[in-house]
Amino acid sequence: MKKLACLPGLAALALCLSLPGLAGADMRSGLDKALRAMDHAVGPAFQKIAVGGLVERTSGLPSPLCGKVEQGLRSGLRRSTSRQALEAGQDPSQADALLTGDYLRQGDKVSLRLVLLDPKDTKIWQGDCVLPASDFTAADFQTQALVPTAPSPDLATQQAAEEGQVIPKMPGSDGQQVPSYGAYYGGFLPFFHVDMSLGYKSFFPINSSFQSALGGQVGGLTLGLSFNDILLVDFDAWGKDVSGLGDLQSLIYTGTDFSLVYPLRLGNHFILYAGPGGRFGSLEADDSVAPAGSVVYGNNGFMAVAGAKVKDHGLGLDLRYTYDMSYSYTGYHTLTLGAFYEFGL
Repeated sequence: MKKLACLPGLAALALCLSLPGLAGADMRSGLDKALRAMDHAVGPAFQKIAVGGLVERTSGLPSPLCGKVEQGLRSGLRRSTSRQALEAGQDPSQADALLTGDYLRQGDKVSLRLVLLDPKDTKIWQGDCVLPASDFTAADFQTQALVPTAPSPDLATQQAAEEGQVIPKMPGSDGQQVPSYGAYYGGFLPFFHVDMSLGYKSFFPINSSFQSALGGQVGGLTLGLSFNDILLVDFDAWGKDVSGLGDLQSLIYTGTDFSLVYPLRLGNHFILYAGPGGRFGSLEADDSVAPAGSVVYGNNGFMAVAGAKVKDHGLGLDLRYTYDMSYSYTGYHTLTLGAFYEFGL
């Protein structure tokens, strides 16, 4: 009977012991959701992230809560993303970016603002999440004076103020627009990326006699490179059997296009672009009566380029149109559809 009488007390004790774990699960869920949003918005860049410098929003000072949230963010980065989180004591110069922010207690909730900074203190991403205040004790909200540190201009020279915390230069709360994924990913910030594409290109000859020989359209393969969505380079090739046109047997085209375009970014994943370009190619005509068996013609042109890209997490589609405004032998309209993989250098 005495053993049975103890059971309600043991059950109550077990419930009390489990409450911190349940509260921790609430914090973990909120942080994971914010980190997944960051991971989706930032894309493949910034793989090594230092976490630190979290402060209370009003005072600008750290508290024990900051250390708990920072550790939760490190664990969440490993758990919810493919990124590497530096440990609290690691040298922040090894990181590609710094995840920091501030918090404000509002009744039974903690409003957490997270900011991702590059080594030049440029905001890459900003997000908010809400944590239950019950996840923390009253002592966790007690702010602490910072240990004075020498000012540092960038992430590489920031020092630990306490227990491995990285003290960043916090962005102001002046309503400055946070750069989107598309904005920082276009070469205006210190990040360089390349698109490698494989596509199908349709050539529509402008020259009327050439149209009759090719049937008005000929398709070929194109290999493309795009540097920061600004410099475009394409390597094209097509072949066409034209037997029945006198001595001609076939035509083979190889060429390289260079374009310099302006990217207009609409949201995080969509880009429109346009600009001038040049086509440098050669047309080889297989002629049965030619002494060398074939004749090669230069086929260069100056063209206008317009297109659109859709990209997400390093993969995308590119639809492009070009028109030859001047040319040496025959000009083209071209229409290209390519799939590309994007990576940073």
